[in-house]
Amino acid sequence: MTVIVDTLRQELAALAALREAAAIAAGTVKNSRTLWEEENAQTIANAQVLAEHVAVKERQVRELAVMARETTGESKPAPGIEVRASTKVTVQDAAAALVWAKASGIGHVPETIDAKAIEAAATKAKLALPFLKTETTFKALIATDLGKALASEQPAAASIPEAA
Repeated sequence: MTVIVDTLRQELAALAALREAAAIAAGTVKNSRTLWEEENAQTIANAQVLAEHVAVKERQVRELAVMARETTGESKPAPGIEVRASTKVTVQDAAAALVWAKASGIGHVPETIDAKAIEAAATKAKLALPFLKTETTFKALIATDLGKALASEQPAAASIPEAA
């Protein structure tokens, strides 16, 4: 045998030993994890229930924030929340858009239109053309550290001077 073949066989034996050790370690981790999950099943279940409650409450807060934004126009209707608006313009009447594209040179491809180019131009220039549909949507963002956001909104406690 050659030196390369001998080395290859040695490395294969080392690889087999490493694979076996890794499999044993993975099995130990799996068993430990299973045991820990069984011992902490109630805590895990409580955490899952609380996470579901948080998700429901966040949806409610976002909906209320969007409603507040729509009625008051305030992008930050309460501490710890911001409502962002996004506008999307879409071509609704391709024939009318083609006439306009030929006349303006924007988004015109021979005998057709590049709707994305027209929509982008209309969004940037805030064009109100009859063949366009403009939709504004709102998305509420909730601060990660609500405690800090809410605390910064609280008035500081009045300090009472000490008697002399």
